[in-house]
Formats: sequence, structure tokens, C-alpha cells
Amino acid sequence: MVISEFTMDDMPFLGLARAHIHTHSHANASPALPPRPCTLPLCCCQIKAWKAGHKGECGVASRALNRKEIDRAYRRGLRQDADTRTAATPTAYQWRVLRRLEQLAAADDWRGVVALEPASREVAQDVGTATPDHAAFAYCILGVAYQSLGGFSKAIEYQMQCLAIAKKAGDRVGEGKACGNIGNAYQSLGDVGKAIDYHTQDLAIAKELEDRVGKSRAYGNLGIAHQSLGEVGKAIEYHLQDLALAKEVGNRTREGAAYSNLGASYQSLGDYSEAIAYHTQHLAIAQEVGDRAGEGRAYGNLGCGYRSQGESDKAIEYQMQCLAIAKEKGDPLGEARAYAGLGNAYQSVGVFDKAVQYHTQHLAIVKEVEDKAGVCKAHGNLGACHCQIGEYLKAFDYHETQHALATELGLPRVQTEAALCMGLALRLEVLREVRAKRRGPAAGADESPEAPCHSSASACLNDNRVRQAQNWLQTALLGGYSFARLHLAHLTFIAGQEDTALEYLKEHLSWCVEKGRDWCDGCQQLRGHLPAAVCARLTEATPMLTCSGCRVARFCNADHQKMASRKAALGGNQVTGRHRDICGVLGKWRQVVKDGVAPDSCTEELLAFLRHECKMP
Repeated sequence: MVISEFTMDDMPFLGLARAHIHTHSHANASPALPPRPCTLPLCCCQIKAWKAGHKGECGVASRALNRKEIDRAYRRGLRQDADTRTAATPTAYQWRVLRRLEQLAAADDWRGVVALEPASREVAQDVGTATPDHAAFAYCILGVAYQSLGGFSKAIEYQMQCLAIAKKAGDRVGEGKACGNIGNAYQSLGDVGKAIDYHTQDLAIAKELEDRVGKSRAYGNLGIAHQSLGEVGKAIEYHLQDLALAKEVGNRTREGAAYSNLGASYQSLGDYSEAIAYHTQHLAIAQEVGDRAGEGRAYGNLGCGYRSQGESDKAIEYQMQCLAIAKEKGDPLGEARAYAGLGNAYQSVGVFDKAVQYHTQHLAIVKEVEDKAGVCKAHGNLGACHCQIGEYLKAFDYHETQHALATELGLPRVQTEAALCMGLALRLEVLREVRAKRRGPAAGADESPEAPCHSSASACLNDNRVRQAQNWLQTALLGGYSFARLHLAHLTFIAGQEDTALEYLKEHLSWCVEKGRDWCDGCQQLRGHLPAAVCARLTEATPMLTCSGCRVARFCNADHQKMASRKAALGGNQVTGRHRDICGVLGKWRQVVKDGVAPDSCTEELLAFLRHECKMP
């Protein structure tokens, strides 16, 4: 069963859960609290001028004062001019709240920030008119806290207030940062279109200001957004620009984030060795700068990479380290990602009871924090597990919820994948029912084992279920999932539509020989629409390998061939089918496509292939 190809749960972590003030893809920084007026060089409208009247010499006078003298002058000024000056600066109590917010954010104690929310909101409202930078600081910290804890709608609410303050004050830097943070929250909600709009605004402002750090941040976030849409080529281009700028300005944290995002992109391409190399670089930087949250994400990403390479023990070890750090940091979304990674690791080796257990824990957390995108992915993973253990109707229910959420969130790729999975689950349930009824008392005792099974099977069909399965598979085919033709061939054959089944099968085999030659049965990726540098790496360094039986290209490289062998040992992939079952007819049909052999000469072999599945116990 295909699990979402571009998800945080199945694929490497893309950093969606931990936004911060400057970047979406790597969070470890907190905004700086605007300084108290009494700590800045004084001018003629400030405290020294109030007391001494040094209109022309206040700059020199202010530099001569030490901190204690300034504070004393500041307090005297407040007492003597309370009627006009109190509104212009935060009170001592308000400073305590703001300083406490700063301390909590620096410690990544986001639950502590939320506990301080009532006082923080009150302070922000009280100082908003006189000192809007302090109000923006409070709103921004609250937004980051809710983003980190999965409260994305609240995060947007607070970051929108930051954006309004920045626009009113003409603060273009603050406006760019707020746009980036709003984009992060929309990305986490699964509204990728809005996320791209806000990140594009962030990039435009950074370019206008020639802000290299801002450009780096925006490129990284745009890469993440395009990655989630399956536009891996665009994502890699953005992440390479992010990496170059991060190195240029010497920002090691930003550099680590870029490595992490590049690792995620190459993971989605099936280039697992390259992905692991990037994630290892991210891990080293996170450990160097003391970024525990980044270290946890790197462990999780490495776990995904090693799982994909078939090294399940390493994968589980890394995911456990990721889980431990998430618990240490009180990061619920980090825990959710770790549980999803553990579920996928156990699923890949056929330990489905543990896989279901971990995916269920993942679902519970993302539901609690109202992470709709996470709920969508968790339902997809649980549907895949239940389909593999033969609970097809339960799998259908999970994928139906996945499809509904993907539709709500505007994720067309996930919608199409869910449609394919629903069609597959219903097809397998139809086949199970047919086999059960044909083995029962109603089956004729003298029925020939060589007779076409679809003639008697069609009488056992649940017609409504067949129509549903056909509709969902057609939807998946229209959405670009070519393997839907194979399932339509099996479904229509069982329904007694032999000619239609043969047409679907011929179309599928032609695709395998021609357009499917860029499809790797190991990594389950289809090449194309990638940057030139990526295409060169994939086509020259890892040429497609050909099956010696059917002589059709099947694998990116020898490692992916081994991956396919491991999957076959566990029963194969339910979406693509087992190659050993189709290898013979694929070789025959290759002769039709490549050598001009008459198509009718293959009809008996094609029918035998279709009968074989219907008769399988």
C-alpha cells in the first residue's frame, strides 16, 4: 500500500511543526524583547533632558550615565511626570511580564508561555498604542507558542496582529517576518496555497530590503511548501538558494535547516543515500549549536532514511531518540512525528500490530492539537496497515476520512492517492467475498479448476461495491495514478467484463514498457520535471536496471533492487502488485510494443494472468 509520498509522517520531517520568528523550517530562536527606553542613549525628549534641560548636550550626557543612574532618573521622571509619561513606556509590572515571556521563549517553554497568555495579552493591549514594538513582541511570542503546540489557528490570529502592527508602523522587516510566520501556520494547517502567498510576500520584502537572512528564510519556507505539493524540483531549487545564502552570512542554524530540507527532498526522490548524507550534516550542526529540537528532527529524518533502505533496526533506534527528545522538550508534534516514524518502520517489516499501535498514538496527538494535516496523514497510514492485514472495509473507512480531509485542505495529490487506496480496498474486499462464496456449499462440486473463474464469480458480486470500487479507481486514474489500470483490469474481469479487463491490462502493460520505464519498483518514484543537476545525478550516477526476465527497466540502482526484493519477501506492494506475477506477460507484451508481434498472440497469456488472481486462495 502506498503511504503518502510527501508527508511529514511517512517522509522526513519537513519542519512544519516548529515555526519561529525567522524561519519555518528550523526553529530554535526567540524574538528579542525591545529594550527599555532607559537603556538606550538618551535624546532631548528623554529623561536626562527632563531633569537637567540639556537640549543640545543630551547625547554626551546620556553616555556618561551608568545603568543605575538612568534607572533612578527614569523612575523620578515617571513619578514627577506620571500624567504624561506613564502611557509612553511599560510599567514595572509590564516589564516583568515581557521579560518573563522572553525567558520562557528562550527556553522553548511554550506551555509556560501559554500559561502566561492572559497577562501577556493585557500588557500587549495596554502598551499597543504607545509602544507597538512591545505589543508586537508579546503577540509574536504567543503565536510561536501556539504554532509549536499545534494550535495553528491561534498562531495565525496572533501573527496577524503582529503583521497589522508592522504595517501601521511602516516596519518592513517586521512585516516580512510576520508574513513568514503566518505562512508557516497555514502550511501546518495544510492550506499550501495561502502559505505560498505569504512566503512570497516575505521573499519580496527581503529582496526589497536586500536582506540576505530574510531571503534565506523565505526560500526555505517556499521549498517546504512546494515539496508538500509534490513539486520536488522547485523545492530543491529553493533549498539550494537557502543553503547558499546561509553559508554566505555564516548562519549555522539556517545552514542546518537547509540540509534537513534537502534531505527531505532527496528522500522523496528515493535517493536515500544522499538524503541520509544531508540529514547527517544537519545532525552535526544541531549538536554543534546545542539545538536539541533540531537534533530530534534530524534523528527522525535519519530514521526515515534508514527505514527506506531496509535497515529497520537503525530506523527504530533513531525514531526512539527522536521520541525521547520530543518528550524532553514537551513537543507534542515532535512526539506525533516520532510515533508515525515508528509505525512506518514496523509496518515496513510486517509487524502490523505494533505499526497500528504507533499510528494510533500519532492520530491521538494530532487530533488533540487539532492538526488537520496530521490527522489526514495518520488516517492514510492506518488505512494502509489495515489493508495489508486484510481488514479492507476498515481500511476503506480510514482512507475515506483521509480523502475528505485532503479535499478540505486542498491537497489534490493526497486526494488522488486516497481515491486509489479506497478503490483498491473495495476491489480486494470484492475478491475476498467472491472467493469465500465460491468455497462455500453453493459452489458446484464438479466445477473444473481450469474453468474461467469470472463466470461464476460475477454471480457472487456485490454490485454496489463493484461500482464504488470502479468509480474510485477511475478517479485515481484521472488523477495520474497509472497503476489504477491494473486494478480496474482485475475488477472488471471478476465482474465478467472480459474484453474491458483485457483493454485495461494492455494499457497498463504498454505503460510499463514505455512511460513506466522511468518508474522504480524499489523506491516507488517516477522521474521527471526535475532540475538539470538532479536529473544528471539520477540518470548518470544511477542508471535504471532491467529485469532479466521481461527485459523492462525496473530499478534506479542495485540498492533499490534489493529494496524491492525485501518488499516481495513480505508479500509485495498491494498497489503495484508482485513483479513475479506479471513478469511473464510483461515480457510477452514488450515484444508487441517493441518488436511488432501481433497483440492477439498474447491474449491467452493475458487471460491466464487475470484468472490467476481470481483463483488465488
